[in-house]
Amino acid sequence: MKRTINFLCAVFIGASLLLTSCSSGKITEVTIHDGELQWPSIIDSRIMVGKSETGKVEIWGPSFMTEIGNSLRGVSVMINTSEPGVYSGIYDDTSEQWSNNAIGFITMTVDYDGKPYPRWYGKSATVTIHSYDDDAKLISATIEAIMFMEGSNNTRNIKIEMRNLNVSGE
Repeated sequence: MKRTINFLCAVFIGASLLLTSCSSGKITEVTIHDGELQWPSIIDSRIMVGKSETGKVEIWGPSFMTEIGNSLRGVSVMINTSEPGVYSGIYDDTSEQWSNNAIGFITMTVDYDGKPYPRWYGKSATVTIHSYDDDAKLISATIEAIMFMEGSNNTRNIKIEMRNLNVSGE
């Protein structure tokens, strides 16, 4: 039953992403490698958007979730610009700030068989915004980050590729 519900959620979300993107003639594609596995699909996605008075996207924060086997995985980011370019930064634990203001946060969770899951935080990251279509409100970007697991010295390299991600906030 749970798998049927997850499948139906994936179909609904996929259809929603396609419908919002197809209206502009472009299909949304998201590929995530969480340092352990490449996600075969996304079963849930949400996006938070902040716009300027002129309607330009200034902040965008997608969250993606999937289930692989008995592992529930999620990744969330917040990026404080829509301007194409390369933004690299390092997270400072003392000031709790990124060295590049374009990066707001990067977090990841991995739940194994319902056991308490570790929370992963971005330690360093490079965000490449390939393009931003202000009329269609679509962003294409790649995020590569080194994540550290809370309470340990474990690290992971993750990569999130987003093409034609709808950042209209609707």
